Amino acid sequence: MKTPIVTKNLPSVGEWYQQLGKEKLSQQLRQEDETRDQRLALLHQEIGFPFLEPDIFPAAEMMEKSPRFVKFLRQNGDRLCAMRLIPQDKSLPKLRNRGLSVQECYDTWFKKLKIDPSQYTVYIPPHSDKTSWSAIFVVSSDGIFGEIIRGLHAQLTRGLTEHTPYQFLYDFKQWHWRPERIETVATQAQRMIESLLITDPLDREKLTQLVQAQFHHQYLAGYFEAMIWPGNKLYFIDYNRIIAQHISLPPLASSDSKNDKPAIQGVSVYPGVVEGRVVMAGAKNIKRVDFQPGDILVCQNTDVRYLPLMKKAGAIVTDQGGLLSHAAIVARELKKPCLVGTKKATTELENNKIIRVDTKQGIVVELD
Repeated sequence: MKTPIVTKNLPSVGEWYQQLGKEKLSQQLRQEDETRDQRLALLHQEIGFPFLEPDIFPAAEMMEKSPRFVKFLRQNGDRLCAMRLIPQDKSLPKLRNRGLSVQECYDTWFKKLKIDPSQYTVYIPPHSDKTSWSAIFVVSSDGIFGEIIRGLHAQLTRGLTEHTPYQFLYDFKQWHWRPERIETVATQAQRMIESLLITDPLDREKLTQLVQAQFHHQYLAGYFEAMIWPGNKLYFIDYNRIIAQHISLPPLASSDSKNDKPAIQGVSVYPGVVEGRVVMAGAKNIKRVDFQPGDILVCQNTDVRYLPLMKKAGAIVTDQGGLLSHAAIVARELKKPCLVGTKKATTELENNKIIRVDTKQGIVVELD
């Protein structure tokens, strides 16, 4: 039996913003997320945009095992899937699971949900546990920036990185990489981005009318998530027009340290220089940790349980995480200097030590 990808404490971006008290923006993001398949389908229909088309069922039809769903289950039961339940009532939560076969997800998860099935629609796109490359990037007026990683996409959105993420910036003239450019990595990233280059003015006009699309240097603007599947097949799984407006161009900080002491290095999410006391927090002590305003939050990764500490923190430093993980987006919204992907902050730093977090250089330095 496959292991599902758990998202209990790792909500969608819209749900993060709801926790921040930004109800209007949260609702806008929720609506944008719930209609993403329709936008991707329109792009596919009009310009051949590659996306993973979901099978769609009313939840009540699945609960009742209608002939149509039974036929689908018979033909696709062994296929890995992602299952998303979208409520009609906006006060109800979205529910999601992925990484199981359709049959396993239906038997072990869906049928056990305590929901009113008349209130939900179920989206079931295919899923692969052998994804070659995954990427998140933003197309803005300042440039195209993001990151790409080997393996499953959840590493980037959830910040649970198992492989090295590669950050990139394309200013519409030159490419910039951190770490250094590797040809196989660059080829896949550029392939994804070239899919967004719409050179035909009639196509741009059509997309502007159909999905209120915007363009920069003829590239479709927005926040995008994409994957390379076995067989070198490219698929997009998200196109979000709203969240991109809330993500500014980050610095690709230099990894060269000018300090005498060896510095911990990471990826800068939000710029700033802060000195403060190290406070280690983890799942076991997060509710009882002594955390004062201005302390430096140091942890393996952040999820929604860390939000009260993130709000009080002078800066945030994590072992894992990426440039555009959901928690990183929230750190930007909080305007907190944040360094992610250090790999070793929790093992090399000590509680109560005074450190300097310099996200302009992408380093953490212990002070005497």
